[in-house]
Amino acid sequence: MKKDTVLCNFLGCLFLCLITFTAAFSQTPHFQRTPNSEKFDIVYQCCEWNVDPNEETLSGKITYHFEVKDNPPNQVIYFNLSDNMNVDAVTKNGTEIPFTHENNLIEIDLSDMLSFDFFDSLTIVYHGVPKSTGLGSYTRTTHGGIPVVWTLSTPYGAEDWFPCKNDLRDKTDSLDIFITTPEEYLAAANGKLISIIPTEDGRLLHHWRHNYPIVTYLICFAVTNYEAYSDWYHWNDTDSLEILNYIYPESLESIRTKTPVVLKAMEIFERMFGTYPYSDEKYGHAQFGWSGGMEHQTMSFMGSWADDILAHELSHQWFGNMITCGSWGDIWINEGFATYCTALYLEEISPTRWATWKTQTINNVTSKIDGSVYCDDTTDHYRIFDNRLTYNKGALVLHMARWILGDKLFFQGMWNFAHDPELQYGFATTEDVKRHFEAVSGEDLSEFFDHWVYQQGFPTYKITATQKEDYELTLFLEQTPSHGSVACFKMPVEIQFKGEERDSVILIYNDQLTQSLTINPEFQVYDIVIDPNRWLLARRWIEWVGINDQKEENGWINLYPNPAGDQITFQINKPNRANWSIYDISGKKMTSGKINKEDTEIQINSSNWDNGVYILKLQSGRRNVSKKVIVAK
Repeated sequence: MKKDTVLCNFLGCLFLCLITFTAAFSQTPHFQRTPNSEKFDIVYQCCEWNVDPNEETLSGKITYHFEVKDNPPNQVIYFNLSDNMNVDAVTKNGTEIPFTHENNLIEIDLSDMLSFDFFDSLTIVYHGVPKSTGLGSYTRTTHGGIPVVWTLSTPYGAEDWFPCKNDLRDKTDSLDIFITTPEEYLAAANGKLISIIPTEDGRLLHHWRHNYPIVTYLICFAVTNYEAYSDWYHWNDTDSLEILNYIYPESLESIRTKTPVVLKAMEIFERMFGTYPYSDEKYGHAQFGWSGGMEHQTMSFMGSWADDILAHELSHQWFGNMITCGSWGDIWINEGFATYCTALYLEEISPTRWATWKTQTINNVTSKIDGSVYCDDTTDHYRIFDNRLTYNKGALVLHMARWILGDKLFFQGMWNFAHDPELQYGFATTEDVKRHFEAVSGEDLSEFFDHWVYQQGFPTYKITATQKEDYELTLFLEQTPSHGSVACFKMPVEIQFKGEERDSVILIYNDQLTQSLTINPEFQVYDIVIDPNRWLLARRWIEWVGINDQKEENGWINLYPNPAGDQITFQINKPNRANWSIYDISGKKMTSGKINKEDTEIQINSSNWDNGVYILKLQSGRRNVSKKVIVAK
């Protein structure tokens, strides 16, 4: 799932988008796991719905076929259904059986009808006006003046609109969906479209069938006056996969040019993770009233058609749908994986966008000092789908795992994870991810996963460097964790040294808060870069001592006004070529540039900067000058 908003400064170019929820979807439902859920296993369900976007009421009939795994206490089983919906009857073999419906649970008394290791079925008939909680579990709205209905049940919203087993412990093995609509509408849903048949009363009966395991929150439908078209993904000259698109008529012309990018994303993900998990059916998109997307199994609901968001939702078919997080605490297995898959897509199609993704994602996560990837409050939708932690920090965990394992082992671990028969079409936890990376690497990754998934924060690296006349360079590396839950982040760190015409890179294993080393790069170093390829979730700070007397060089420039307001100006008293950068006190680079010989003055726009202390650093040959700048508006 990806929700895109106007807060994103680089829509269509970068993948980073802030997850926000409108006031209409802010209510957190009273949710409880289905009691006795582990006692029975859903093997098949048939969903029959009457849906008219012009009307508030939804009516339906759900038939469940299940296997009794253990003798339930008092021969009672339960289904989740919001109290605002009305249960008309529960039947077994055509005979009504006792039930109660309260506290958002249907309690069904099967008396002596059940026995261990036995297959059985029952049907729940119901109707009502669904409420919309969470992210918009059941939503009626309009597009171009035409009504539309769509569902989005993650994480807990399925019970708002149909009786279900609403947890992450069971997937129904197969599914039939029958949706009856007015004749002017089409219904999008999971699986393969079997038929659209006119009914005797002038409506249309849409039949969709899905023959793969599916978790409750991914069951969906959307109904409006869609126009349909197909793209085709070709495995070879004779085999292909339909990419079916249901689009609002007013958007058809523009969107039709955008969906083919999914073909490239499909090729990339199949090469990395294996064949599309639902290859016997279809993949597709249905337009709906969000500005992002939701990865409903085999048919993502889309409100934004940027290529990175299309790629994000497609990748969920492997990570999130085929393999689903085993708890909402492990939601990063859905969203962190999909965010990094999108980055892998960008890496292949655009090195520039890949580099930008790394920088912007690191900046986003380090904008606050705390927070774990593992979700520590699964009652809060905002926390579950926290863009900074679940999506971006989760993606960077995979990025750093790739750094410490190397590409060959990392991608083998991802492949093995996606092909684990115990996880495919089932559920996985963080420990399953760890187990697969440990298996390919032969390393104990307990500390890595503890620090980066379960604990909080990130390191800030600071280097103090001194170089002598004979080019001997002394480095003092300091690490400051941003949060007390981790005493020291132990990671390999690349350090790059730049000279006039040469550069050099060394790799050190940082396992202490302070480390020092002396090297001789055999050239004058003008710049030092920590983690030049942006593998690490970290802030970085360089401090030069240098080899010259700073007093002479402090007359090189004048800063004014200081304190500054919306503009900083520095006057150059000794014109020469130089590089300059301005950092905030945490070491984050705010802006940078070059001074040419003809320059006598540089002006910098600081209107969007917070009030505070900043450091101007200039480097020209062996001259290294630092100046304090205060911004006070």
